[in-house]
Amino acid sequence: SHDDGNSWSYLSTIHPCFWGKLFVHNGRLYKMGTSTEYGALMLFESLDWGQSWSEPIVIIPGGSREQGGPHQAPVPVVNHAGRLWTAVEHGSWSTGGHDAGVVSVGVDTDLMDPDNWAVTPFLPYDPQWPGAIRGGKPGVLEGNVVVGPDGLLYNVLRYHTRDGHPDYGRAVILRVDADNPRAPLQFHKIVDFPGSMSKFTIHFDPQTQLYYALVNRVTTDNVSQRNILTLTSSPDLEHWTIRRDVLNYEDNGYPEDMTKVGFQYVDWFFEGSNILALSRTALNGAYNFHNANHITFHVFRNYSR
Repeated sequence: SHDDGNSWSYLSTIHPCFWGKLFVHNGRLYKMGTSTEYGALMLFESLDWGQSWSEPIVIIPGGSREQGGPHQAPVPVVNHAGRLWTAVEHGSWSTGGHDAGVVSVGVDTDLMDPDNWAVTPFLPYDPQWPGAIRGGKPGVLEGNVVVGPDGLLYNVLRYHTRDGHPDYGRAVILRVDADNPRAPLQFHKIVDFPGSMSKFTIHFDPQTQLYYALVNRVTTDNVSQRNILTLTSSPDLEHWTIRRDVLNYEDNGYPEDMTKVGFQYVDWFFEGSNILALSRTALNGAYNFHNANHITFHVFRNYSR
């Protein structure tokens, strides 16, 4: 886009690539994703801002839906303690869920050398964690690696609470050992968190000294509701405040209901006083809220107000 996102044109194709995340490091553009659903976790590099792409390297070997494999989404890539860090999971819905992990690489190394990447062991969900829900089939997914206010590194994860007690409003926080990038993650805390049943992205804003997240706020008995997108903030990753709905198709009289509308898997970043966001959107005749038929680009202005 050459007009601030008002119009878009085709640039290139990245293949094979499923799920995934774009990020910039040292003036180069990278794309991390899997080769297919639960396929190999791979990294592509572009030296011309996306016009062409390298052959990928493999960071984690591929698996399958039946046996489990890497899972990733557009989740944050964080520069901390001389390394880039991002969350990844391993497992599948068919195998019963996903175990949480983190991959990282030194900021001064060649990102396209797979030997430079470190992968933590994958930590299974433990129903005995303090604060864990009771019942249901709980699990974690799509973690956010963030630097906490104490300077330590954490992984804040989506928490599947459907049919449990409570069935909504919790997130799992794991601790990452920044001094030992191959060390297992450690349980830290389960906290109240609005919108945690769907994928969310957390970023820290140095201007306001707050963490912000765009979440799918639930206002009905359907904990998978995604037709509301809400801006939330926190001073410490543990106490979250709903700031305002930035998209609300539950209460605006739209003819399609929550079974057909979703603003989901939103990735975003700060640009000046605005938030720029991309949504996997189901609207105007999608098969259902999950199987989206659009990608929509949004600018949310003056987020701090």
